[in-house]
Amino acid sequence: MHLSRKAFTLIELLVVIAIIAILAAILFPVFAQAKEAAKKTATLSQIKQSATAFLIYTGDSEDVFPLGMTPNRTDPNKIQFYTGGNALVPAGWHSTGRDVLEEENFWATSTNPYRKSFDLLEMGGANVIDIPSWTNEYAAAKVKPTSTNFTMNGYLHAYPATSVAAPSTLPLMWQGLGKGARRGFGHTNPRLRCDNPAGGPCVFNPSGHPQGGTAVRSASNHLLYFGTWSVYGYGKSALYVAADSSARSVHIGKGNGNGANNVVPWYSNDTNWKMNDAGVYTGSQFAYWQCALPGAGTQSYIQAFRPDNDYSQAFGDACE
Repeated sequence: MHLSRKAFTLIELLVVIAIIAILAAILFPVFAQAKEAAKKTATLSQIKQSATAFLIYTGDSEDVFPLGMTPNRTDPNKIQFYTGGNALVPAGWHSTGRDVLEEENFWATSTNPYRKSFDLLEMGGANVIDIPSWTNEYAAAKVKPTSTNFTMNGYLHAYPATSVAAPSTLPLMWQGLGKGARRGFGHTNPRLRCDNPAGGPCVFNPSGHPQGGTAVRSASNHLLYFGTWSVYGYGKSALYVAADSSARSVHIGKGNGNGANNVVPWYSNDTNWKMNDAGVYTGSQFAYWQCALPGAGTQSYIQAFRPDNDYSQAFGDACE
């Protein structure tokens, strides 16, 4: 006796394929979201560990935070810093870099003995940005150039840790490049301006310029530059870690029309600054906020990053 075997009809096969397609359309975004959430959790742990290295560093350096700028050692008898808010990471990987001793004083390298790994500075899923003219240097590097996403609050450059007014709120590190990461560089943003060779020590000054003698040369002591990249780190949020090493994700997708005093630096009352759905600002590329706290003088510092900010007051009417 022979048993007959009934085959699937074309319609049945099409129905099965359609069901699989529907399930895939439903599940793939869920899987993608789960993968993104896992990267975000891992990166949040990394930025917290990196901030903890800062705090251990302060314990060994008489309570002061590491340098947010690279010292210019051209004249050892003068205190001067390069104006750029970045340095090679690790120090000396580039064959034509600055004096290695200069680079080693930058926060990303000086805190590494406590962090134990430069890889912790690399955000999971970052869009790595290479310097096009450095192809040969990348290939010849004797140590791995770190693709750094995390950025230091430069107002804490050499600042006493115990003098921070609101350590659980003030940003110490944040995703200053959104989802981007420049290979071989560490970043400080915003930053002080202390490039006057005749000036003295460089430290945040709530009522004046951070370095003596520099005020007559330049009024610029901070810079936030977003250019054309998105400020979003994960989804419509970015990771922050406060001066006490508490880490969190901050939603930045809705702006800040009410002008509240917030830790998110690009929340501005300036209507010329508009962010599109991709998290890219369509207005000016540079933002100079005149956000001095009441009684703090005429110097302009970005209010959200000021170490003397206790976050109890709203932005003033003059904040632009």
